Amino acid sequence: MPMEVPPSQVQSIAEQSAPAGATLAVLNNGSVAHNLSVEGLATPDLLPDETANLDISSLAPGTYTVICAIVGHKEAGME
Repeated sequence: MPMEVPPSQVQSIAEQSAPAGATLAVLNNGSVAHNLSVEGLATPDLLPDETANLDISSLAPGTYTVICAIVGHKEAGME
């Protein structure tokens, strides 16, 4: 079952964990475009209320930084 991750809540993801082999179900519940990016894996840019799955099964167990890679969003705290 996919783990739900809303990009507008990227700050709260920092303390989340996902099981090995996971796929993240990403929903943009914000009011502008967002994406979710981790270690070179990323969703497409999602408009408000759009969804995408992000397969992170290729990542080894560990700690990763998750960001919104839209220009300026990481700098605005979406990390």
